[in-house]
Amino acid sequence: MHYQIQDMFARIEDPNVPADYAEFLALHTDLAVLPAPEITWTVLGLIRYRAWKKWAWRIVGDRVGCYFGWQPPTAKPQRSRRRALTSRSPEWTVLAGGNGVRLLNQATGEEVGVPMNHGPEVVSVGSFFEFVYSSREPGPAERRLRELFPERVGLSIAIRHLAGCHELRLLDPPEFDLFKLPSWLPGYKGRVRDFLRAWDDADRRLALATLIGDWPMVREQTESQGMDELAATATTEANRNRRRWINLLRVAWDDEPDCEVLQAMVHARAEEMNEYLSDAFDSPIWRSTAIEIVHDDPTWLERVHKVFCETCKVPFETPGQAEAARYLARHGWDVEELIAGLVAKPLGCSTAVELALTYAPRNLPRLLRRGLRSKFSTERLTAAAILALVDHEWSRRELVTYLERSRSQDRTIEVRCALRESRDAAARAAADEWETQHPEKSPTPKSSARFFYESEGGCQQALRQLMAELDESVRQVEDLMVDRAA
Repeated sequence: MHYQIQDMFARIEDPNVPADYAEFLALHTDLAVLPAPEITWTVLGLIRYRAWKKWAWRIVGDRVGCYFGWQPPTAKPQRSRRRALTSRSPEWTVLAGGNGVRLLNQATGEEVGVPMNHGPEVVSVGSFFEFVYSSREPGPAERRLRELFPERVGLSIAIRHLAGCHELRLLDPPEFDLFKLPSWLPGYKGRVRDFLRAWDDADRRLALATLIGDWPMVREQTESQGMDELAATATTEANRNRRRWINLLRVAWDDEPDCEVLQAMVHARAEEMNEYLSDAFDSPIWRSTAIEIVHDDPTWLERVHKVFCETCKVPFETPGQAEAARYLARHGWDVEELIAGLVAKPLGCSTAVELALTYAPRNLPRLLRRGLRSKFSTERLTAAAILALVDHEWSRRELVTYLERSRSQDRTIEVRCALRESRDAAARAAADEWETQHPEKSPTPKSSARFFYESEGGCQQALRQLMAELDESVRQVEDLMVDRAA
């Protein structure tokens, strides 16, 4: 890998535009020895990231009078405020405080984080991802990485591969997701800068993509320019690129299987994808991702139903059950069977309500009644939100009846909030009267549902947010639900 990357840098030392691309291609018959573009562009992106990070550190130094080795001030927090602008990149302001620093572009409103704990030479994977995917004005390397790794799927695999090949060095002592570029790699920053500037020239992009072995881009360029014969050659080489990347994904799965490898296999259209999916269905860890991948493929019905039945046999919450139920219902499976399996498990009632809203609204009254009496706050909140949206005499009666039968501050908080959303004054008064009769006599326990809601902005806010999400679905079955309850 080391020599392949150095060979790639040697090729871009003088990226001239050839007069005859076919002749140029004939002179470069050994281009297949280069790494897959997923690896090549990750290296180029990391060098760009390093240059950006050094620039950001200099900005921080200009603004707050600190340089490399700076640590966020803690002794005098009043100094950790927005600083006046100086001559270097005047559109950027430093927002410093807490344990980090962010740069704010006053012209565009863009805000980016600058890791300050380990120096500008350290690659923070999280910060690198933000650099690639969050910039409002991405450069050529960031744009190409977004194309090669849509939805961020696969980029961390490329980074792990580079680390495994010792093109990135773990910190000593090792720290999670923190690396250093080897000393020889930043020496090519000038070539990378010139190459990326040339990449923005559409007339030069075809030759530049060929020089670094980016055959998917070569195919795109030749097809758009009507070079049919060369496009066929590019397609052959692009398929070879794809197989090389798939081989790397196979190694990653064997070394450290995870959901991202499965998703990257899908993007790469791996021929043996079904084999990997079968393995994933057998594992509680990966089955949710596998079901997500086969979302629109009905050929997996029996396999997903087997997963659903297996999860129903376990007397505790099991990963994959909710995803399996949604998949089966979407592809026409008996919803009554699915609902029966869901309500028999902890935290299954919310998914059962979700399915009933779409496929079996006649089941909603009994499911909502069950949800209100659940010991899990998420199920109570779902039931309370739907009953609050209906706001019919029947739904208000359900809420008030449950409230009158309970003395628990925790078990009734969602019901009280739902009653306060009612248009009926008597319903709102019922919540107030209950609280008058059952005052809180001690501080809210940290283990309680009330404490959780308080930390998240309050139960009323959570209820209103869920009501907004469910409003359209509830309106479609509201009349049927009321008739059924009556």
